[in-house]
Amino acid sequence: MQVSGASLGQNALNVAIYIGDAQERALPLITGDVETHDWWKLLGAAGLLPYDDLIAGGVVVFAILCFIAALTVPRFLYT
Repeated sequence: MQVSGASLGQNALNVAIYIGDAQERALPLITGDVETHDWWKLLGAAGLLPYDDLIAGGVVVFAILCFIAALTVPRFLYT
């Protein structure tokens, strides 16, 4: 459980970085084409592109909660 929680938290941090880049599209993509930025397309289609930093912040909070759960929950399960 601890490894899964930590892995989920780490992946959520990586996704948050990518979400936060949706408007700027400054991160280098494998395709080399900024039009292929997934979160730019998703948030743009949903009308949420102006809120990319806010959404990324929410994902960072989720990641932190995953790390906290990974560190504390197993202690309560085995005591």
